[in-house]
Amino acid sequence: MAKATKSSASTRLLAGVVSLGFLQVLGYIAIGQFGSRFTYEIPDSDRPIVVVTTLYIAIAAVSILACLLAVRIQVRRKRLLWMIIGFALLFRFTQLFSPPFQEVDLYRYIWDGKVTATGVSPYRYSPAEVIAGQAVQLSPETDTTRTILSRVHFGHLTTPYPPISQAVFAVSMAVVPETASITTHLFVMKLTISLFDLATLFVLIRLLIASGRHVGWSMAYGWNALVIKEFANSGHLDSIAVFLTVLAFYCMVRNRMPLICGVALGLGFAAKLFPIVFVPILAVNWVKQVGGPAALRFIIAFTLVGALAMVPMVTSSRPTEESSHEHEILFGQVPASGSGLSAFLTQWRMNDLAFSLVYDNLRASTEQSPPWYRFVTAQSEFVATHAYSLARMTTLALWCSIYVWILRRHQQGENLMNSSFLIVASFYYLLPTQNPWYWTWALPFLCFVHNRGWMLVTPALFVYYLRFWLASLDRDYHVGGYVYSGTELFNYVVVWGEHLVSLAAVLLVAIYDAVFNVPSPCSRTPYSSR
Repeated sequence: MAKATKSSASTRLLAGVVSLGFLQVLGYIAIGQFGSRFTYEIPDSDRPIVVVTTLYIAIAAVSILACLLAVRIQVRRKRLLWMIIGFALLFRFTQLFSPPFQEVDLYRYIWDGKVTATGVSPYRYSPAEVIAGQAVQLSPETDTTRTILSRVHFGHLTTPYPPISQAVFAVSMAVVPETASITTHLFVMKLTISLFDLATLFVLIRLLIASGRHVGWSMAYGWNALVIKEFANSGHLDSIAVFLTVLAFYCMVRNRMPLICGVALGLGFAAKLFPIVFVPILAVNWVKQVGGPAALRFIIAFTLVGALAMVPMVTSSRPTEESSHEHEILFGQVPASGSGLSAFLTQWRMNDLAFSLVYDNLRASTEQSPPWYRFVTAQSEFVATHAYSLARMTTLALWCSIYVWILRRHQQGENLMNSSFLIVASFYYLLPTQNPWYWTWALPFLCFVHNRGWMLVTPALFVYYLRFWLASLDRDYHVGGYVYSGTELFNYVVVWGEHLVSLAAVLLVAIYDAVFNVPSPCSRTPYSSR
């Protein structure tokens, strides 16, 4: 009788999850209906940014509810698994055919791929130099190629993307005919990025099964609206490094193949740099689970593969034109020419919270209405001139302290995946550039995290896209005695709400779990295999 009751309850839950899945499909289809309003030529002021952003937030909320229902299903494992995969494919399929929502990075990927496929280093020449006839020209030169070249974001800089990503770009563009339309180029690149994304989902499912977790938690990634938007719709290259990182963790969790683990993480580093943050905790875990020799093999493999894969970038890159006014670097300001990676690492900032709090109190303000949280009004010339570097060192020191604390907890028995999530989450929140798609670095680990409040970060990050709408409005906003433009309102006010609301939810859930001694949602007994 109890078994029949459990089966009946699981059937009802499964039906509910399927209904929520179809609701999300309708949401993605609705977003696709606005696709023609987001073509490159249409200005932000004429785009329904608020409507589409609201739809993404609603879909994100529905996906969270679906995940929390799915993990309560105790039987019908195979049916649930196929349902998860089926909807994950359907969600991505609907977004592949839509123009990128408020993103243009794909044009850089396509251009880099075309350049690399011809044997020319994308680190040597900027698109602007090619347009001006100061660098090598592609042959044949078509109208499509010229249009793509003209749409490359920050075309005065060489590419900032590492060699493994460049190899993926080149392979993608090698199969596209020169006479193909821009739409075809975009589709092929987005499809390539989505294949890495789907590979991540499949490895995550294997990880969950190997760890004895409920397979329903794979929806925290596979049905995540931010993942689907940033990869299937916008085609961000981060999916390459995310896949290689998850593959490295799979090798670790299986307690074998330290060399393959190191190779995978090294390739991930040479795709998007961020996987290097996992080297210490994986090395500690290899020592803890297998022994010192395994950890040494992992470190050697990572170092050799990562270093060798980065050679094309290191040997071809050129220095960035240095700014003599570092203290005047504002959101999105970049040098006139030089290395894209160097500019990104030393001068770029966007959508940041903690870094902004430090940096805006160190730099010399030139605005009529400075940030409302600026309480240090007088700095020495040295501090003002080196404000960005000092802010980077401050936030890096804070993150290293957090990392040491996490490592100590891990050595005391804390779960590897939860510890790794906290490492990359804290890394993200202390970056000077908190683009929403950077949060996808943490999302595979969300399947294993203890605090369910972290799931709310996804809908909150979609608020970032309102910055384009605010910037398009020609008006001023009066906030507590300050007068801000639309861009300043987002940078100095809206960003705080975007990040603090979800972080407050994380804190409240942590307090609730501690007070009522709630067990980790990922530690519950798995479902029946039937």
